[in-house]
Amino acid sequence: MKKEMIELLNDQQYSLSFSISDELNIAGKTGCSLSQVEDAALALGIVPLRYQRNLGAISIAEQRRLLNSRVSVIGCGGLGGFVIEELARLGIGEISAWDYDYFQEHNLNRQLMAEYRLIGHSKIEAVSRRVRRINPGIKFYGMYREFNEQEAGESLKREQVVVDALDSVPARLELSRACCHLGIPMVHGAVNTWYGQVSTQFPGEDVIEQIYAGKEKYRLGEKSVLVFAASLVASLQVAEVLKIILNRGDLLRQKIMLVDTLSMDMEIIDMPKNDD
Repeated sequence: MKKEMIELLNDQQYSLSFSISDELNIAGKTGCSLSQVEDAALALGIVPLRYQRNLGAISIAEQRRLLNSRVSVIGCGGLGGFVIEELARLGIGEISAWDYDYFQEHNLNRQLMAEYRLIGHSKIEAVSRRVRRINPGIKFYGMYREFNEQEAGESLKREQVVVDALDSVPARLELSRACCHLGIPMVHGAVNTWYGQVSTQFPGEDVIEQIYAGKEKYRLGEKSVLVFAASLVASLQVAEVLKIILNRGDLLRQKIMLVDTLSMDMEIIDMPKNDD
């Protein structure tokens, strides 16, 4: 089967484009998944048309690395919807997501996946359908339940990066502890009104504890979140995920980036290092 797929791909070697129709044709003839077809194509230097505009910013080998990567997004609301959308368009091969909530009308101002016809429907189900429409070559696993530290071990242990798109201080602290225990980098993001923050925490670091320690019972009233603040912070989180997977660029480790869209200001603050 693999030999047959390689022979069919070799026929595409000098094609100006390798479209989704070509992928589906080869997958249908060989019984392989789209992911397997894309991986074999990239190994031969054949770039699926959907990823051609990624080239230059990243290499063919790096695109293949993305296809073979695994990222988990905890929360599918304001931040999580944008994060998942961008990860799917980049070509992250496996995306998992946690969320137990359903769409409400007040989500419509800022949550990418929210639509009037989906009010009352599960966010996980909506995200799953959206990912399949954006990029049928990747795998999406949705978990319709609230995140908790006890269940995280089995579900997150295979992930390369975890994205914090939560809206609760206790849940964030639980996620931080779980990621440290499992040895997984965690990309944190939070947003409120015109403002947001981003940080990346690796195992052995305690930035999330520094930010939120002592605030476990702190609750905001009705949250105000503007859509552009959510989309901006989510995009910065995705950039951090990409750099972790590709081992490129400078990360926000032991730092927190504060974003103020009202004054169009971004500030990076160094956080004290854990001396333990």
